[in-house]
Amino acid sequence: MANTDLLELERLQNKYIDDIVNGTGIDRAVYLEYRDNGKEIDDSNAEKLSIYFKVPVSFFLKRPTFIHYGKDNSFGPIYNNYNYYFAKPETSDDINRLTK
Repeated sequence: MANTDLLELERLQNKYIDDIVNGTGIDRAVYLEYRDNGKEIDDSNAEKLSIYFKVPVSFFLKRPTFIHYGKDNSFGPIYNNYNYYFAKPETSDDINRLTK
């Protein structure tokens, strides 16, 4: 089963597979396993994807992510509205990664 989160990020950020594998250094075959077959993303590649897509690492590791969406807060996926992500970084590493 395809990883719909990756497909959605690609669509929202208008990224292509070649862009992603070149930008992250992840082997194309490995990325396609994540994307098309739903293989679980390992910690190292989750960090690379996090930096590339500018979302918290937990987005790829299926860990709860604290979301700030307007006045409402909840745990869940990253929501998108007009190409802006509403997510509260979870750690100082997330803050550093997202503000580079």
